[in-house]
Amino acid sequence: PVLAALPLAKQRNIIFLILLLMTFAQLGTDIYLPSFPAISNYLRVDVAYVQMTYSIFLVGFALSQIIYGPLSDYYGRKPFLLIGVFLYFLMALVSSKTNSITVLMIARALQGVGAGACSVIPRAIMRDLYSGYELEKISSYQTIVWSFVPISAPLMGSYIQYYWGWRYNFLFLAAISCFAFILCLFFRESHSKKEKELKLFAIMKQYSNIIVHQSFYPSLVCCMGATMMLIAFEVSAPVIIQQHLGLSTIQFGWSIFMVSISFFLGSIINRILIKSLTPHTIIGYGFFLVFIAILLIFASLLFLKLSIQLFLIPMFILQIGISFIFPSNAAKAMQAFPDSAGKAAAVFGCVMFLGGTVAGLIISVLPDNTLLPMAIVYSVILAIMYYFYRLPRETRRMPYLQTN
Repeated sequence: PVLAALPLAKQRNIIFLILLLMTFAQLGTDIYLPSFPAISNYLRVDVAYVQMTYSIFLVGFALSQIIYGPLSDYYGRKPFLLIGVFLYFLMALVSSKTNSITVLMIARALQGVGAGACSVIPRAIMRDLYSGYELEKISSYQTIVWSFVPISAPLMGSYIQYYWGWRYNFLFLAAISCFAFILCLFFRESHSKKEKELKLFAIMKQYSNIIVHQSFYPSLVCCMGATMMLIAFEVSAPVIIQQHLGLSTIQFGWSIFMVSISFFLGSIINRILIKSLTPHTIIGYGFFLVFIAILLIFASLLFLKLSIQLFLIPMFILQIGISFIFPSNAAKAMQAFPDSAGKAAAVFGCVMFLGGTVAGLIISVLPDNTLLPMAIVYSVILAIMYYFYRLPRETRRMPYLQTN
């Protein structure tokens, strides 16, 4: 590995920077969730518009991922990393100062574009500097960080909202991105073998070939559906918990904390089950758990009065189910492209988060911000996921399935 030639202190600094940057997308969506009602009240707009700022962030984040990769291959990692981090910082600052929902939406979209660089380019830097066991090691650190941020960010945001107000959530994002920008200034370019030509049309053709590949899209649809469910929950939860159930900001933060832990626990259970069960069986268990969670939501709507327990228990079960569905499908999707994993990952991330954007927008525009629209959206998503997962085997021809 290239890093082996560097002093230990510099190696640690680079690892720290990579992991810090990879938190920006999740922090950008999760930390201000407890502030949805407060932003709605302060800006005097319907909460649906505030929910849209979440979805708009994801649009910028998703679309920018397929652009940063090729550009950083041609021009180098550092220029676009600096641009992305500075854009993230600037738009977080604008978001913290604005009194207009329109300005907030524009700022959030551009902040998502900045977050795209903070997601794609650090992964490319990892491949530049690491190989073999060292790459697997840094990837394991990345997984730990990704598991920790969704659990901690809403809880941290709830305390910031409670003590200082919604603007300080964005000021926190501005502060950490400013710190990261300073670190990036001292980062030495990692990509020495730059592409001689920037073949954008050829790249776009490769992207289109990947997305329609019969061994790729069934698993992609399953992962996109899982992401849509998670985002629909995150967009709905602030309104349901704080406005409909009347819980405080701090209680909201701890509620999300408990639900997020279920995904983490499900991932651990998944790793245990994979030793004795096939991925196909585990995915089947995941679909069953999601189905049970949706049934519980409908049952609570029909026969019981909504309470925080009746809201959180189905979400707890649902997230465990998603943690069974997502990893194996993601792995199967990537297996189809061993020689172009980077481009496949870019397409995978882009489509997955665009799907999440659609789910967030649907929840935002539906008139009744309660469990009913969430249950309907979940039912439709589950049906689509299961249909694509159960497509006739001859239409998929996945190497993974042929060996099982």
